[in-house]
Amino acid sequence: MKQNVVSLGTLFAILFFSVPALHAEIVIEVPETNPAFSQEAKKAKTELKDQTQFFRDASDNWERYRNIYLDDSSEANLNNAVKFAKQTLNQAIDVWNQYYVLISTQLENGAGISDTDRQTLNDGIAAEQTWLQSQRVEISEAQTSQTISSVANSISEHLNEQGGFANSIVGLLSASRMNRAVSKLQAASDRSADFLVSLKAIGRDTTELDTLQAGLVETINEANGLTEEAETDFRVLSGSGSYLQYEEARLTLASAAEKAASAQATLQAIVTEYKKLKASGIVGAGSLSAEGDGQAVLSGKLNVSVNGSANVTLTDWSGAALVTTSGSGTTTTDGNRVTYSGWDSLTIEGSDIHLFIGGNFTELAANGEGRAFLSGSGTFITASGGAESFDLANGVVYNIAT
Repeated sequence: MKQNVVSLGTLFAILFFSVPALHAEIVIEVPETNPAFSQEAKKAKTELKDQTQFFRDASDNWERYRNIYLDDSSEANLNNAVKFAKQTLNQAIDVWNQYYVLISTQLENGAGISDTDRQTLNDGIAAEQTWLQSQRVEISEAQTSQTISSVANSISEHLNEQGGFANSIVGLLSASRMNRAVSKLQAASDRSADFLVSLKAIGRDTTELDTLQAGLVETINEANGLTEEAETDFRVLSGSGSYLQYEEARLTLASAAEKAASAQATLQAIVTEYKKLKASGIVGAGSLSAEGDGQAVLSGKLNVSVNGSANVTLTDWSGAALVTTSGSGTTTTDGNRVTYSGWDSLTIEGSDIHLFIGGNFTELAANGEGRAFLSGSGTFITASGGAESFDLANGVVYNIAT
């Protein structure tokens, strides 16, 4: 009888430390569904969560009857312990099977994953579901604690060995979402390039846009390359020791996401530049003096002072800008980009700076060599000394030359 206690103790370790930990990880890692097939996928995901809870409940019951048996090692208590051990193993198979149902739904309806990867994963899932069903027969025929413990060991070893396959599924589905994001960025880049050609054809100065567009193309290519690298690494995951390789591939995919975010920021800068070119142009011959509530974008070799409650974001391309603040506020730094919020006044001087001013500025003055774009609601002093207004519909480009 003592041998039965050891066998049940082994089964306890298998059920409570090997299987549930992997289940919990998979539930967390399952990607969110696409709205196009949300109902089908949501149903499968809800069923997976339900099956996982049933597994936990069955495990609790098994532990309770195991403890009863340890207190009173009668044959009846041993039979009950074996009964609930078998129930727990069957429920573990239900969890894994439902997990594969969910993944199959996502593979069938998801975009961004290659047909080859989809077919390979579907074939692997079908083979796993067949193997899982075969284990139900083994569980049903097991009548003693030794035999049920042997079946549990076999299931645990197989599932641990298949950890690489599970990680490949999660990784490739995550990469498919990045593929969709990169595709959208590429489409936006293509539209931007077409519009740039049309601007050149009508003789507009696209120097700034040319630089931004080149940077956008480079960053998108980097994001695409990193995504492909991660996909390659996800495909070759195998064995129980694959988690470290999965983490490395996941970090590569995270780098791709950072590149995609950078490309999105460049697209926003391109949109801002387009707005400048659409605005009415004024050939300035002096310093800028303006006040208003809205946005002001300045770039060049400038000495700028800002009064008011507006937030000011400085990108210092030269790395040597001098900034003086007055009042009380906050300063947030991100690389060569610094955001000033809540200051009463700012004075910024730099040889190659880019400023984005958003909010209310009671006084904005700039001199040097560069360009400014004003949008929102306010006024500025023209080169002839007269006052002109600007608004959201009629932004103004002002060439600073002093």
